[in-house]
Parts: sequence; structure tokens; C-alpha cells
Amino acid sequence: MLKEFEIEPLLKDKAPHQTKAVVAMSGGVDSSVAAALLYNFGYQVIGVTLQLYGTDGNANARKGACCAGQDIYDAKRVAESVGFPHYILNYEEIFKKEVIEDFASTYMRGETPIPCVRCNQTVKFRDLLQVTKNLGADVLVTGHYVRRLEKNGEVKLCRSIDKSKDQSYFLFATTEEQLKLLRFPLGGFYKSDIRKLAKYFSLQISEKPDSQDICFVSESYSKTIAKLAPQSVQKGKIVDVNGKVLGEHNGIVNFTVGQRRGLCIAHNEPLYVIKINTENNEVIVGPINALMQKKILIKELNWLEQPKEGMEVTVKLRSSHAGSLATIHSTDEKNKACVILNDDYFGISPGQACVAYKGEQVIGGSFQHADLDRFMDHRHHIGLSAFIQKQDEQLDYYFNLKFSLQGLFLIYALAYRILSENNNLNTKDVIDKIYEVIKGSELNEYINEVVDGRKLDLLNILANPKREPIFKTEEDFENKVLIGLRKLLSEGNTLNKYDREFALNKCIIDFYYSIHQEIKVDKDVVLLFSIFGGYHKLSEHHKESIKKESLSIIDNVVVSTYIMNLTGLLQSINLKDQNRATKYTLDCEKIGTLNRTFNMSASADYNNQGFLYLKSIGPTSKQLLKEQNSNKFEERIINKTHYSAPQEENKCRPNFIVSKKKEKDHKNTVCKLILGMFVLSVGLYVADYFLMEQKLLNSIKNVLPQDNLTNLIVGAVLTIVIVYALFQLLKSPQEPPLSTVNGMTNENLESLHAKQA
Repeated sequence: MLKEFEIEPLLKDKAPHQTKAVVAMSGGVDSSVAAALLYNFGYQVIGVTLQLYGTDGNANARKGACCAGQDIYDAKRVAESVGFPHYILNYEEIFKKEVIEDFASTYMRGETPIPCVRCNQTVKFRDLLQVTKNLGADVLVTGHYVRRLEKNGEVKLCRSIDKSKDQSYFLFATTEEQLKLLRFPLGGFYKSDIRKLAKYFSLQISEKPDSQDICFVSESYSKTIAKLAPQSVQKGKIVDVNGKVLGEHNGIVNFTVGQRRGLCIAHNEPLYVIKINTENNEVIVGPINALMQKKILIKELNWLEQPKEGMEVTVKLRSSHAGSLATIHSTDEKNKACVILNDDYFGISPGQACVAYKGEQVIGGSFQHADLDRFMDHRHHIGLSAFIQKQDEQLDYYFNLKFSLQGLFLIYALAYRILSENNNLNTKDVIDKIYEVIKGSELNEYINEVVDGRKLDLLNILANPKREPIFKTEEDFENKVLIGLRKLLSEGNTLNKYDREFALNKCIIDFYYSIHQEIKVDKDVVLLFSIFGGYHKLSEHHKESIKKESLSIIDNVVVSTYIMNLTGLLQSINLKDQNRATKYTLDCEKIGTLNRTFNMSASADYNNQGFLYLKSIGPTSKQLLKEQNSNKFEERIINKTHYSAPQEENKCRPNFIVSKKKEKDHKNTVCKLILGMFVLSVGLYVADYFLMEQKLLNSIKNVLPQDNLTNLIVGAVLTIVIVYALFQLLKSPQEPPLSTVNGMTNENLESLHAKQA
């Protein structure tokens, strides 16, 4: 039977009987089989089990634990039955300090720890590898489901064959030096194979359940941490993202980011834990969209392969996470990096691991940074400094629109939050507080090159980066921004949450349109996109202020999907450093993905709704970058990137498309009547001339005007009418979609509107 379970030699230059292997035995099935398998293949096996906890008599308090009590006894029994030596090492003090106390302190920082990673990183690998060397052994073997591949002197850590048991996520902190001595013989097998081998070797633990959860937690997490850190169960406030007190908690230890259950708060929408403020002992809660995030700051980096700037990888953010596509970027801070996901991810938790993969290979990972400040969406301002300093190009006009809208939302959101705490603050104090928040956040790294302590400059750069300053004095800022916010806050008690959000967004968008008066997009459409589906919950007063035709756009999944995808097209134009100059570049992969995804979904769901499909995205955008002309931007994007699907009458079709079609149908009918009358007249004239000897026309000849000038004018008018009718009938039936000069801002409106809640 063993021939079915061949493994790679532990060492290429040593025969099995010459190779001494220390096997870390937890007392479970996997490590026991690893030891028995190596022994049966002729290796010199030494079993080592670490006593990590449990001398207080609580080792067997929970099933599924390891490295204590019964598990140590099981490991010793396996070693005796197979016939190799076994040693028990007491590492309780080290484990308590490196893992258990770190577990408690991580929770106290408002983070979510992974003690298994810490255990592998410190006790099991760092310390046990030293034991291996002290025993004069060649390798340290574990029962982890992960593969170690070696080629041309390079060692790679890869996922297990059995993806359901893969443990590579927990081993990201393994260093290159440690990998030289480590071996994982079970990485090429399935769990079912290991159970078969356990029975083949007649191991008494062959049916033993797998270890589950955290080994040293015999009760609940909160009770364990409460014993280690009594201050963690002090009562505190539960507040929303604006600082409003919603309730009281019994200790921050009971909460983690992304949690929904156990808040015990009556609210008109589901609330989730957004952040844990340990300084004020507060749990901050908010709607689900406040948990969606693309940018992750990571610390304590461990790279098994050094990633290049902007390298595309797949990252796992939890052990059960299937993986998300992302890119890795460097930061100015030592031993930290930035991961930008292709798509929003729900509930990124500080303290959890972020592990990067290139195919099956683990290239490294780190812990997610605690200071995420998710209320400021920094990724929208990436490239702002480079944009301001770059050489002027015509396409800058549209990028200025994008940065301007994002900057105004940030300014208004911060000012609103500051004034909601104290509406009597003077203008200078509000500006100072906005400046402090931004300079103390990660956003500062994107603008510190162009702002040097000048607070009004900071506001102007955010609000209108490459155009005339908007706020020339503090009084200017008060009149243009703060007066409206103070009034809105004074009326706050009479408005519900959605009305407040709507009113705030309206302030921002009205100001935005006052700055950029040349924008063609209907202001109502932009406003509706800023609150998206929330308009259904507005009071009647606010609902009546929106034009019905605008409502039909935002309320129709076909139209909103098309606009959002067209927005995605515009966002495929990036600013990148090329040959020491910042240039506009095209993200071809993003364009291809957008095109495929959009056309597949549109074809599947909306094929009979007269929907406008995206096409020719790459060539059109490339041409746009080659011949930048701001006057042609809208025309190229709208008229050259879509085609109309075959249209059939369908009650689900967007109202604006139906109305356009009806309008055109009426026009076509009139044109057909005109041409029909002309053809009939010509037919009667020919028939009368050749068949009736002009008897028909002679009878009405005296009725027609005898003046030549009048006849010329009548003839000219009839000619113009007939030519126009013919032109209308022959013109292409394609209708362009809504104007999207400002289409690129729709995504920003949608993603930033949650900040006003």
C-alpha cells in the first residue's frame, strides 16, 4: 500500500536511513501519520511534542484542542507503537508570552488576532527549529497541509493539493531561512488518504477528530480575554459614524470589525461594527457599505518573493476567503505596504492576515494594519500630487472634474462631522480641524508634496486641483461651505437620516456645479447617483423636488448598470509615471474584463430591452490618449463605445428609451405621409399625362397661383419638406445614451455618499 503514497526525498544528497528528521507531533492524526510514514520509509525519526498549556488542569476542558493533556499522551503512544523516540518539551511560559498574551493585547487594540500564525511564527518554527539543530537533525517535519517545492536552489511555499485543508494562509510568516530546514510531506495528499494511512499503521488515533478553533480557549473568547485583561470588559458607548450615541456595550472584547450580532440596538437598518476605538472605549457602528473597502495597509511584511511595484496577485484576507485579485504597492513607511483590491471587500479586519499568492505559490504576506481610517477613502486621491505637478494636457480637464468632486465630498463630510459636535466653532477652528485630520491620515502622503502648512491651499487643492483657487480667504470658506452646513445642522432634528444625507449631497453637488458650470449632465441624475437607492426613503418634500424623468434613470437596473459600466471604462484611464514624466495610460486588462463581464451580463439578462452595449473600448480610448482633445472627449466616449441591441416592445424597457423611440416613431410616421403624398402626386401626374391627356390637371390649373415667384417659393418649400422627410427616414436609428462628460464621477458619488451618514 505504501507504494501509493510515495513522497519526495527529504534531502536530495542523503539516503533516508542517513537522514535524521525531527517531527513536531501535536497528538493529532496528521502529525502522527507524518511521523509513521517517514519511519516506514527508513528515516531516523525523533518525535517532539510541546507542552504549551494545561498544567492548571484545564487542558481537556474542550474537545478539539492540541498540545496539552490527552494530546501529549496520544503523541507518546503513537511513538511507542511505531517504534521511534519521543520527547516532551515544556514551552508553557514561552507560549503564554508569545501567543496567549499577544492574543489578549491584540484584542485590546481593537484588532482581530490569529494566534495560530503567531504560534507558527514563534514557538513552533523559531524555537523548535533551534531544538532541531541542537539535536543534530537534518530537517524539521510538520503535518501541515502545504507544499514545499525546490528547484535550482530556490525554495517555494505552495498551496496543498487538498484545497479544503490547505494551511498556507497560516504559514505566510515562514521565512526563507526556516524553509530550508522545514518539510511538509502531507502537502501532496488528501485528508481521506491520511485517514487510510492511519488505519494502515494501526494508529489508535485514526478516528480522532481534527483540532478546531483556538487550542487554548476552553470557554468563549471574551471570557478567556477577560481573565487575561480585566479592563477589556469595562462598559462603554456604541456610537454611529457621526459620533451619535446609540447604546452601551459591556466591553470591547465582545466585538470585532464586521460583526452584526450582539449589538442590541434598535435601528431602521442593519448595523455592523465598523471600528473599535480603544482610546475612548467606543464601538463604532454603521451600515454595511461603510465596511466595503479596496485599500489595505499591511505591516510586518514577510516576502518569500519580493513583489515588484504594482505586481498583480491574488490575496486571501481570511483563511476561508477564496481570494481577491489585487495589486501590491510600496509606501514611504518601513516594513509596510499597500494592497489595492480590484473589487470592494466586506469587513477587512485589522490584525487578520493578508496573504499574497502568485498562482499556487505563496509569495508572502503580513498583518492588516489597525489604522485603516475607513471613513476617508484615500484611494480616490491616489495620484493627486502627480496630477497637480504634471505637464498640462487637454485630458487634464476631465481628471480635474474627478478630483474636484471627490475633494468636495471629503471637505464637506469632515466639516459636517466637526460642526455636528459643535456648531458654534468659528471658521478658523473648523479649517484647523480639517487640516489636522487630513495631515494625520494616510491621505497626507498623496498631497504633502504640494501643501506645506498652508491650510487654505489644502482645501483649494482638494476642491479644484488644477484650476483657480475657490477659497481665497477664510470668510470665503464660511460663505461658500459652512453657512449651508450650519443651516442644515440646525434643521437636523426635523429631518430623517436619508433626508439629511440627501440635503448634504445636494449642498455638495450644487456647489460643484457652481464651480464647473460647463458640465452637461443633469444635476438631478448626479444627485440621485450620490444617494443611489436611498431616495425611496426620502420624505415627500424631497421626492417632489426630483424630476420624474431623472427618477426613471436611477430606478432602472438596465440604465444604472450601463452608466456604472461606462464609468468603469472612463476609470480605465490611469495616471502613471513613465520615463520620469506623469502620463495618461490605459489599463487594457481592466478594459477587457469590463467588456467581457458587462456584455455577458447584458446579453443574459437584458437582450430584449433595447440596451446599449459597450464596444470598441480599447481602440477608442487609445485614440483618445493619442489625440487628446477635451472638446471631442464626450463625443468619442458616447458615440464610439456602444451599439444598440435589437429593440422589441417590452414593458420593462427604460422609460427614457421608450419615450425616445415613441418620439421617433411619430416623426417617422409624418415623414412617411409626406413622402407618400409626393409619390402619389407624381404617380397621378404621370398617369394623367400619358393616359388621360392632361384632363385631370387641366381642371385644377386655374386654381393654382399664376405668379411665377409664388410658384417658385411653393416649389422650394415642398422640395425642402420632401428632402427633410427623406433624410429622416434614411438616418441611422442609433440613439446615444445620456451625456457622460462627468460619468467618471458617478462611482465616486456612490462610494463616498456613505460618509455623510
